[in-house]
Amino acid sequence: MNTQNYRFRVGTFECIVVSDGSFAYPHPAQIFFANAPPQRLEEVLRTYDIVLEEWEQYVSPYPSLVVDTGKQKLLVDTGAGKLVPTTGT
Repeated sequence: MNTQNYRFRVGTFECIVVSDGSFAYPHPAQIFFANAPPQRLEEVLRTYDIVLEEWEQYVSPYPSLVVDTGKQKLLVDTGAGKLVPTTGT
């Protein structure tokens, strides 16, 4: 999948995933795991080769889905809008 779009079919429907930008979350562990006990968090992240002190950002894509039914085109949007300058494209 390139960063612009990805096409696939579901039955007769043509589906296209299009990029609506991305956002880099700073210090993701503090955001995503705010209530996790620090020692347990480090242990679990280490299982996935993530060093807590070195995990400075997580880049999250904001994809949207376009579905062409043959009669209608539908847009399923993530709703991020202009969350940051890198979203809402």
